[in-house]
Amino acid sequence: MKGLNIVCAALIVAIATACGTTERLGGPGESCRARGDCAEGLACIRNACAPVGASFSVTGKECLLVECEGDADCCATFTPSPDCDFYEMRCTADPMDCAAFHQVCECNQACSAERCLDTGPACTRDEDCPSFSNPICNTGRCVECREHGDCPLEGDRCTEGVCGAGCETAEDCPALHACEAGLCVPGTCATDRECAFVLGDARARCADGACLVACSDDLECDTTAFEVCHEERCTFVGCDNDTECRGLFSGVIDDGELAVCR
Repeated sequence: MKGLNIVCAALIVAIATACGTTERLGGPGESCRARGDCAEGLACIRNACAPVGASFSVTGKECLLVECEGDADCCATFTPSPDCDFYEMRCTADPMDCAAFHQVCECNQACSAERCLDTGPACTRDEDCPSFSNPICNTGRCVECREHGDCPLEGDRCTEGVCGAGCETAEDCPALHACEAGLCVPGTCATDRECAFVLGDARARCADGACLVACSDDLECDTTAFEVCHEERCTFVGCDNDTECRGLFSGVIDDGELAVCR
């Protein structure tokens, strides 16, 4: 009788296996709750089965997108209007007509922090600035504001020609921001508890004034973003050369941009 029971049990297992009733382990992208829910070679990362990343060492370098080294780089492809002689003649005859000349005959781009920024047309007075967004002439450039009172919204503050939300205390600013000179600026954390509420994760802690979620294993980090657990925090592994950065930014590099490793 005992032997018959063993045979029957073996038959049940064989039938269940043949019918596909045994639990199947998750494949790439499928949901999971623990490492054991995923097939071999996959790990449960952020509740989804994903390939286990290769082991990388942190280089301390980062990938950057660079547009320029100087103002000339930003104006290298600028093409003035073929009618600039006419626009300049009109500008000389009547300063009120200078806005068009500055707009289509002069490059209004400048290099700041290796990015090309639109500085607006040159000007000598407010009348030279016809744009609704930058109607004020300040230090030779058309800007949004010269002083706080120029900002259209009550409470806004003028900083370097741009209006921004003002504040009186840190309570007027987003979490982990401070109020300095009437403007909200990034601040620092003080306690682990504060970070837990801000990040919505009880594992969060405050380290060197910044909130982070500590890790103990590379699998707890986003391997698809080339993160590893370094000094108990998920960290981008960094780069060794520009070629790696071009690969990282593939598909998002605009014309004129360079991907560099520094």
